[in-house]
Amino acid sequence: MAAPMSTAPRALLLLLALAACREAPPPTATPEPKFDARAALAGFDGPVPDDDPVALEGTRLTNGPLRECAEREAVDMQQEGDLIATKLAPGQLFEQEFRLQPGRCYTLVAVAGDGIAELDATFETFGPARSKTEILASDAATGTTAVIGGGAACFPWKPEQSPIAAKFVLRAGQGSGVAVSQLYSRESPPPPSRR
Repeated sequence: MAAPMSTAPRALLLLLALAACREAPPPTATPEPKFDARAALAGFDGPVPDDDPVALEGTRLTNGPLRECAEREAVDMQQEGDLIATKLAPGQLFEQEFRLQPGRCYTLVAVAGDGIAELDATFETFGPARSKTEILASDAATGTTAVIGGGAACFPWKPEQSPIAAKFVLRAGQGSGVAVSQLYSRESPPPPSRR
């Protein structure tokens, strides 16, 4: 006659049997967040309230003056980086890093909304610690639109040049308000042949 099983191994077998029979809880599905153009424009991950003044003004400027200016100044170019909306106070600046690639040509289009009377823009290098940066190009226009390398005269980074980190800088020369900007690029056209 076999010896009776002790209580501990029987309880363990019962627990294992129960665990194997239990259904696993259904996976919790996280709903995909809906894309909100105003959220992307304002730099937020979640939905933006309808009363966010930077996002609302940024959307208005993007769908109007920025788009119209880009259609003239950045023909046949691709967007480089994100569309950016920022609020600037008088004399305040905004910087956005990008990479100058050999054999590419760049155009920056920026427009300011109500409140900014003068918007300035530059392409600059990063200087070593505590040193001045070098200004590579700047917009020549006055007013609420700043364009660098517009039309057929995009800012070229020659094929023989090394790739470098650069930045575009927006400055509110006069007034305060919202400004939107978009960087564009394309392959540089080959130099004209000499005959």
